[in-house]
Amino acid sequence: MLAYNDIVLVPQRLQGRLLRAPCVASQMLSEITRAQVFLKFEYLQFTASFKERGACNPLAQLSPEQAALGMIAGMATVAKVLQPQLEVVGVQATRLPTTLKA
Repeated sequence: MLAYNDIVLVPQRLQGRLLRAPCVASQMLSEITRAQVFLKFEYLQFTASFKERGACNPLAQLSPEQAALGMIAGMATVAKVLQPQLEVVGVQATRLPTTLKA
């Protein structure tokens, strides 16, 4: 279950690991929707995706013992997102081939 502290501590865990992506008001989208619309520029991250933010938070919580076990990524897109963050925390990663059959 997600607790309030899980959310509050995320900015501390991500400090210095990711770009602080700007959030900018979109005049055109606001006019079209008749609501105030903001765009968060996550494409400015190293992987050009918000996924890096989601990957970084749990990795930052690994104990040294857990990090030493390494990680297996089953999808190329997951591996691409995780690789820069894995290097930061010193976790060995293995990517499974995409041709595995059940």
